[in-house]
Amino acid sequence: MTQLYLGLNLSTKRTRKRDFLDEMRRVVPWPSLISVYFGMVILFEKHRTA
Repeated sequence: MTQLYLGLNLSTKRTRKRDFLDEMRRVVPWPSLISVYFGMVILFEKHRTA
C-alpha cells in the first residue's frame, strides 16, 4: 500500500494547479451557482414534460 492509496497526502508543495483550485474556491460562489443551475434544470424538465 502506498501513502497516496491510504489518503495520506503528505506533500506540502504548492503547485500551480493547487493554487488555481484554491483561488477558484475563494472567488466563485459555488453554492449559489450550483443552486441556480439545478433550479434551471428543474424548470427545463417541467417545461419539457408539459
